[in-house]
Amino acid sequence: MDPPALRAIIDALVKTSNSCHQQYLRQTRTEAAEHKAAIDKLEEDLEFAQSRLLDYQETFIKAPDGYVANDRLPTFTIPLGEGSDVLAKWIKQLDDGRIVGHSEHDGTGNLPYVKEIYAAPQDSALDPAEVLPFWIRETLQGSAIQYQELRRAVRDLDDWGLYAEVLRYCQLDEDILSLKAQLDLNHASLAAAQNARLQSVTRLEVVRLPKRISHLAAPIRALPSVQVRGGWKKGRGCPY
Repeated sequence: MDPPALRAIIDALVKTSNSCHQQYLRQTRTEAAEHKAAIDKLEEDLEFAQSRLLDYQETFIKAPDGYVANDRLPTFTIPLGEGSDVLAKWIKQLDDGRIVGHSEHDGTGNLPYVKEIYAAPQDSALDPAEVLPFWIRETLQGSAIQYQELRRAVRDLDDWGLYAEVLRYCQLDEDILSLKAQLDLNHASLAAAQNARLQSVTRLEVVRLPKRISHLAAPIRALPSVQVRGGWKKGRGCPY
């Protein structure tokens, strides 16, 4: 066989070999990418399954940390949206007396539902309600030591509504004292402002203001009644 023909055969074989090699490389890369995508999908599915299992174990199998099964508040329901609600499955009382709860549909990523709770009346014709004794009011408004002792005693009764009501009374009592202090301060500020205004009137009189602007008196009297400048709207002149 002559050399040119032999060389053409060799070049064709090399070209075929290179083409097969490139095709093999493309197929290998494709299979590797598909394999990686499959592995990533499996890892993603595993992570999701583990998170759901964690939610299931922490929320549905056992109560979340600090919560107990709801066997005491049959009216504590949690809104689900569109007018529907469901009974709280796990509940806990906060330090301020309010109740937080999770439904059976909640997971670890859900925030608890917060609700106020009130003392439930004890209906009994044989044991009618009595006026709250003075010593209880005095203790609720008294020293920190006395109040803490009463608070612990009420907490030991294991009545969440009653405990919340005691906390609520104390908070409202503090709010009233604060509002009274603000009101007293406002009254003092008002009295000071009224006294300062009287002093200003006196100074306007001693500088003979009426005489110095007497030429304005007639035009002003002839003007129709106008609204007094400032926040006071009704009546004539200033409110105080």
